[in-house]
Amino acid sequence: MAAETRKDRGLKAIDVHSHMISLGGPETEERYKAIMPCLSRDAAGREVLALRGKQTYLLPEYLYRPELRMPEMDTAGVDIQVLSMMQV
Repeated sequence: MAAETRKDRGLKAIDVHSHMISLGGPETEERYKAIMPCLSRDAAGREVLALRGKQTYLLPEYLYRPELRMPEMDTAGVDIQVLSMMQV
């Protein structure tokens, strides 16, 4: 007999430390760009995070495209996420 899984028992996998980026408007970027990370594009047109005008790293699309978040959660076996929003 196969071992009972957490889903069989009605248990949920909850990710309690996850981030998602909220794309702010120009007023947000102008007001906080000296101290807050902001979304930028690299030479190839990819979304990157910039801090104090310097590009820091390429962002996974699921961080700013909610329609990609759910399949990413399914792949990871996560049922619920507690999100910390990053305003950029």
